[in-house]
Amino acid sequence: MPEVITPKSREHWLELRSTDITSTDVSALTGHNPYKSKFQLYKEKTTGEDYFTETDYVRWGKRLEQAIGFGVAEDQNWSVAPMPEYVRHDSCYNAGSSFDFKILGNTPGILEIKNVDYFAWRRNWTEELAPAHIEIQLQFQLEVSGYAYGYICAFVGGNTVHLYRRERDQKTGRALIRHVNDFWADVHKNIEPDINFEADAEFLAQLYQNANGDHADMTAHNRLAEVCAQYDDARAREKAALKDKAALKGEVFSIIGNSPTVEARGFNINAKSVSKDAYDVPAKTFRQLRITKQENHDG
Repeated sequence: MPEVITPKSREHWLELRSTDITSTDVSALTGHNPYKSKFQLYKEKTTGEDYFTETDYVRWGKRLEQAIGFGVAEDQNWSVAPMPEYVRHDSCYNAGSSFDFKILGNTPGILEIKNVDYFAWRRNWTEELAPAHIEIQLQFQLEVSGYAYGYICAFVGGNTVHLYRRERDQKTGRALIRHVNDFWADVHKNIEPDINFEADAEFLAQLYQNANGDHADMTAHNRLAEVCAQYDDARAREKAALKDKAALKGEVFSIIGNSPTVEARGFNINAKSVSKDAYDVPAKTFRQLRITKQENHDG
């Protein structure tokens, strides 16, 4: 039987999650998580650091979760209850999940709430499928809890509901558990996942945001010299591309004048005026990276 824990506080809940692979983590192990890589997950679980930054969008999603859940239940004639418990898998080491709602009845199920921007839904969802990391999240919740079915509820644009019913797929569940077991086996052997420098660039900047070390002489580090040369070349190409883009943008304006929308051969142009209010930028620490080529250095 799964282990069911009722957290005593938010701090207790965070402590439980910190030692487990959770339903929101597991898609990082399969390469489907758009917000977190396997490398970042490894760093979180081995250092105890949580690199997630809660945004206003996330906070408001949590605040609206109860209203959305009970509203959907009323529309569907369901009986639902919030699920404050944290559940751990009955046989997999450190695999657990939180849940939004339980659908009550003879055969209980899970209701997972997603408050989704309209344009994000158009871009990433279809009428039949949720994004892969959300589909994986629900299947992991079903695997951990043992429930037979669940619904993903996409509350889109503040007024439209899309429901996605999913039956528990035990084959998928077992595959996810294997990923979790393999991950913890690597952790115990100190085997760090490969870094994907494109996917992990933002996280690496966050990981090494504090320049509190000493000056380092790395003139013998061949790969660093290669990377610096490639960075310098990419910066030059970026600068040239931005100049070309600015010039072409100016030419477009000279042709379309004050028209807010234009249809060209093969292209639609939207050039409406946008006004933005002033706002305060939240305080944060970050690293400035400036690589300059040394004079009279050939190699």
